[in-house]
Amino acid sequence: MKRFGKLGSISYENEHYVLDYYPLEGQSQAPSITLHPLVVYILDSLDKQLTLTEIVADIQTRFDIAPADAQEITDDVDVVFESHFTDDIETNTITVDIAQLQAQLITLSRFEKMTTRSSVFQGNRSPFPLSLQWLVTGNCNRKCVYCYQGAPLSSKTEDSTVDINVLKRLIRETAQLGGKEIMLTGGEPLLREDIYEVMIYALEHGLTPDFISKQFVSVENAQRLAHAGLKDAYLSIDSLEKDSATALTGIGGFAKKISQTVKHFVEAGIRVHAKSLLTSLNANAYRHTLEQLEQLGAYSIVIDTYSDNLQRHDDALHASDEQQRQVRQVVDEFMLTKPKLQVVFRNEQKAKSMDYSIDGFVCHNGRTQLLFYPNGDISRCDKKLPGGDMIVGSVLNQSVYEAWTSKAMLESLDPPREKYKGTPCFTCDSFDTCNIRGRCYYGAYMSTGTLYGPQEGACKYMLGVKSVC
Repeated sequence: MKRFGKLGSISYENEHYVLDYYPLEGQSQAPSITLHPLVVYILDSLDKQLTLTEIVADIQTRFDIAPADAQEITDDVDVVFESHFTDDIETNTITVDIAQLQAQLITLSRFEKMTTRSSVFQGNRSPFPLSLQWLVTGNCNRKCVYCYQGAPLSSKTEDSTVDINVLKRLIRETAQLGGKEIMLTGGEPLLREDIYEVMIYALEHGLTPDFISKQFVSVENAQRLAHAGLKDAYLSIDSLEKDSATALTGIGGFAKKISQTVKHFVEAGIRVHAKSLLTSLNANAYRHTLEQLEQLGAYSIVIDTYSDNLQRHDDALHASDEQQRQVRQVVDEFMLTKPKLQVVFRNEQKAKSMDYSIDGFVCHNGRTQLLFYPNGDISRCDKKLPGGDMIVGSVLNQSVYEAWTSKAMLESLDPPREKYKGTPCFTCDSFDTCNIRGRCYYGAYMSTGTLYGPQEGACKYMLGVKSVC
């Protein structure tokens, strides 16, 4: 029986419901966060072992919440606060007057339409980061022709200067808050010599290390990760056909090495998920690639299509409509063989529609995940954008919670209208809606040449359907 209270306790203080975290060893003051009354009510219901279906029905009728909103709010609370529940607690750590809480919510429901964005994600962001995203290094030992980071060809990681003790502190602090994962990106994240130590430390503290890599992984390292509890590995595999793999990565022998890596992970009991980018160079290689992944025992592959970027962009890399059609046919024919390999083909160049009344997440950086660079700078974007506006702090001198709640971070999520002078956004009637939903600064720069402007494909006043994020 899972009970709330693994990471902290909830009480009513100064007319607010507060989650007080338990301090880490050596931590002078643990974080505290204010919770919406409805979140507290749902957490208490989960603590009392009510099912999600029962909770949805209860809050829908008791507080006059629309069915779809009741479902979404309940699901979000369950997902966001999942790490706060444990089998090891018997006492109640939610010490609030439930009758008073119910009365407050009944009153609140008369004046406020309660949705997940007004309750669970106040300000349209999680109360704490659900994940860390660490851009481990800007370097890479491949030279992929489409690299959006423009990573220099190098097997060294001299730019990755965040000390391992800082990384371990960040892992502990993220786990303390209820975070679930650390995402390792690059460049090539597995180049850093102590990266396996970092991943194992994360697993030991309840965070799942997620990475997308083209790097060779030995039998020994695959076994180490499996023993520490890693369940899934994500590999960037555009082709397993020798010539197209070499053309895309700029390095000979890639197809052989990455095939060995897949084999090592599978034999260690780790599910392998391939991520593939369809370009004009590998469009004819997918039949071979799918068959090889099936033979190697890979679990899944997701195929996306190449899109423009600020670094190594070449229009010639775009797969033609005919090539995309052929890949679609190859995938369909492959699926008729009933493979164990799961295949998803996502054609990103198809027209997209957007409901501008929905305030979902455009970008998760700063909303559900905290991103930092190889030198420790905290950024709102993992792309290399001009200017310093995207740097909002540093993990070297800020705790995870301090960075998450900093003035610079919050202002980057809710930029003032004045920054958009000279663009259609400045006078737009949907300006505040876009701030709530979130903005893609990279998409804006690719569309208009400025960070503070509209994004093609994500703006109802701009023609076109292209989206780069």
